[in-house]
Amino acid sequence: MTIASGSLVLATDYNAIRTTVDNVLGTGSGDSGYGQTLTSSAQSIGTIIDADHINQLFTDIQKAHTHQQGSASSLIAQVTTSDVIEANNGSSYKGWTQFETAANLISTNRLTAASGGMTAAAQKTTETRAAGWNAQINQTVTVTFTSADARRFFFNSGGEIRIQASVASGGNTKSQDWATMCSSSGIIKIAEGGITKTGASGTLYGSYNEGTIPSGSLTKIFDRQGSGNYAENKWEIQAQNTSATVITIKNIFDDIDAGDQTGTGSAVDENVDRALTCDIGELRATGQLTIASPTFAITENI
Repeated sequence: MTIASGSLVLATDYNAIRTTVDNVLGTGSGDSGYGQTLTSSAQSIGTIIDADHINQLFTDIQKAHTHQQGSASSLIAQVTTSDVIEANNGSSYKGWTQFETAANLISTNRLTAASGGMTAAAQKTTETRAAGWNAQINQTVTVTFTSADARRFFFNSGGEIRIQASVASGGNTKSQDWATMCSSSGIIKIAEGGITKTGASGTLYGSYNEGTIPSGSLTKIFDRQGSGNYAENKWEIQAQNTSATVITIKNIFDDIDAGDQTGTGSAVDENVDRALTCDIGELRATGQLTIASPTFAITENI
């Protein structure tokens, strides 16, 4: 809502900008909303909008902007009781147009999160299978949020569920191939913006994000095949939106290789003679925002 030069800033003008800010910083809906308590509040019709009101709005906009960009917005400035709030002033940064622009910008960038305001915890769950394993071993983990809104706030603010695995270095040829499979896959990340991986190897399936992972059953979201004599082996990750508050993740380490003929006698199927470790962690907003971590629980052990 553009204010004409010479007009008073009315409660309706103020509330229009505050609603934009509240949809980002407050509860919002869908992919908008961080679940934070705003400094500003909606004003009733007839309220005289003063410097305190505008500065409260300034504080809320800057909080969201700093979370998104890593620094405060240069589009707006705090006001004093002696300031005249102009319709548009790009020099003082105290014009109403500048506040409207800054509010709209945090709405546009609501799913952006500056790295400096995020904290990674690689091991919300960690589990190791001792050396000497073979065939298929599985691990299932549930990630549980306190509410559907808490889940939205976590992912809208840039949160991620992170999955990675590793096999200890050395060992026999099969172990070395498993180690390469895991390390070259990197970290598999489940986020609002999609499911991605940091490694060069492996295949993502389904073009899902955290909200579109199927709910009916566990669905493959990633796999990585072995190579050479061990091409049959596979690390597969499945996921399911078990409910509005629970994501289930299943790691399948399938040592399908039955051995290879080396000359005479039966094929030899050696064990993986190095330990396998599987970590599931998170990336969570911790700088400007207060975002609750979900609960991670292992329900099936490798």
